[in-house]
Amino acid sequence: MESLRASGTAEDFTEREQLVTGIASLYDTHTQEKADKTEKEKREAERRDSASAAVVREAMAGLRRSRSSESDTTTSSSSASKRPKRTSTELIADYLETKTSVQSCREEERKPWIEQRKLQLDLEQRRLALEENRLELDRERSEKFMAMMSTQMSMIVKLMEKITDAKE
Repeated sequence: MESLRASGTAEDFTEREQLVTGIASLYDTHTQEKADKTEKEKREAERRDSASAAVVREAMAGLRRSRSSESDTTTSSSSASKRPKRTSTELIADYLETKTSVQSCREEERKPWIEQRKLQLDLEQRRLALEENRLELDRERSEKFMAMMSTQMSMIVKLMEKITDAKE
């Protein structure tokens, strides 16, 4: 670019045109990459959906087979070999027990964090109290300094009056 300017030949493109062209190509590249990424995500989602649908179909087929085999077997088979049905009360109790154990585990995991947070809050309160004390001391110091300056000024005024009286 500089050599073209120095030689005095006409430039085919100005710097702005080159920058705009570069930006446009970067934009096109980005748009294409984004489209490829979304297409890939769509294919992946479709693959997961079809796989989960296949699993559901297989599970339902297995359930149908097990039900049909149960109905084919005689009802005279021993009840010890059959699994006893769980009542809804047992299911609810198991759910609540699991939920309680999960909550207690979470609470146990959070205890160190809670203790640390309490310590941080305590330190923050102490820092604020110290800051308030420092500000109070600064205020008192300023008041004392102002009182001292006032006293000094009144002394200087009296001395100046005495000096002027003595000269007269």
